[in-house]
Amino acid sequence: MFITALVFFLLVVFDQGVKFLASYIDPNNPIVLGNFVKFTYKENPGAAFGLASEYGWVLVVVSAIATIILGGLAIKNDWKHGKFNAIGVTMAFAGCVGNLIDRIIMLTPERGGVIDMISFGPWNWFVSLFGQGENTFNVADVLLIFGLIMVIIDYLFFYDKRARKYGYHSKRSKSRKS
Repeated sequence: MFITALVFFLLVVFDQGVKFLASYIDPNNPIVLGNFVKFTYKENPGAAFGLASEYGWVLVVVSAIATIILGGLAIKNDWKHGKFNAIGVTMAFAGCVGNLIDRIIMLTPERGGVIDMISFGPWNWFVSLFGQGENTFNVADVLLIFGLIMVIIDYLFFYDKRARKYGYHSKRSKSRKS
């Protein structure tokens, strides 16, 4: 539990610190690194890609529910036997909380929902295939997405082996034996 709390705290502080620093970037004068990465400041009232921007309170409620679920999973982290999963859950939980903080603090009629600051060239090319322009994201988004990917990979490839080895209850393991 201590490791989860420490990692979670450090990730949320890092996310909020980067957002604080991004608030000093002039949106008309972004910081560009090569042809791939651009740092700017953008308030995103919606979810990923600016979707559902007119549903601010709904996004707060959905974010809060996701945070509660991920928090419950994080409390049960097994760092001894499942580090990959524990890291993924903690990252996703921290990302959820980082964006929820923004949504609660910034939910006013004149402001957006979360602070985004990173624009990645290859990602913008991919998103442009769907008619979207340049998209920005933040550290919390990266933590959430990569954390969930790690949890899915762990569940698909490692959970059954760990369940057999350490005696976890696994319906998937039992159904494969029959």
